[in-house]
Amino acid sequence: MEAVQNVKIILPGLYQIKFGKIMVLLGKARLSGANFSDSPDEVVKDYQLKGGTFKRSKGVLLLRVFLKNQAPVSQLLPASFLGESIQAPVEAELKEIRPSFEDGMIVGRLPYLFVRVVKARHLEGVDVNGKPDPYVEITAGNLKGFTKCIQEEQNPEWNSTFAFSKRQLDSIQVTTIYVVVYDGVTDDFLGLVSFDITDIPEHHPKDKPLVAGWHCLIDESGRTLQGELMLAVWKGSQADEAFSDSWISDCVDVTMMHIGPKVMGN
Repeated sequence: MEAVQNVKIILPGLYQIKFGKIMVLLGKARLSGANFSDSPDEVVKDYQLKGGTFKRSKGVLLLRVFLKNQAPVSQLLPASFLGESIQAPVEAELKEIRPSFEDGMIVGRLPYLFVRVVKARHLEGVDVNGKPDPYVEITAGNLKGFTKCIQEEQNPEWNSTFAFSKRQLDSIQVTTIYVVVYDGVTDDFLGLVSFDITDIPEHHPKDKPLVAGWHCLIDESGRTLQGELMLAVWKGSQADEAFSDSWISDCVDVTMMHIGPKVMGN
């Protein structure tokens, strides 16, 4: 076995936990490789602790240190760790990869659920003047989106699109989308339209444009109320034509306000 000379090992040191959080260094021990024995029966020795957090740190560390006949360090550590250059195998060679994609294909396409709120008609008047101040709230679990509030209008138009990440919807196990109309002044409920996730159709960029349809407003018990809401709801992706103009949720517990086209979240 080759003699080990001028090798020094510094133990990380002993720490004392105070108040469950603060780590205080009690001292370090320095070992010289020239004093190592190759016998596993080497006696336990005392090593003075030094360099603690407090100047008056005292104490000794009892250790049994010996050498074990193993492969040289150069065989145990990777060449990159020792600073040596790594030679590529003789048979290795660079190859050019030319992946082929379909026309219009997007790599890593992310699925979204879109809700387009177009307009409403014949809404019930709840104010003293007989005209509501309506806005629409779209709810998908704990994700919510809001249109702007239009003052004193029974036939408001919003033309707003909201995109909810399918990853988020799956993570919070959303099964139903609720589109609810409220009065922005009195906060009165004017009616809702709901959609079961499994009933919402898929739409691809090459498909024909979706046409929004009229839906009767109902209350929580399913009773038909006055007024209708024009909506389009579909499953698509960021390749969808409507994506760039949508108010987009990209993190859980996000509220999407109708204040301008932008991505909400990070």
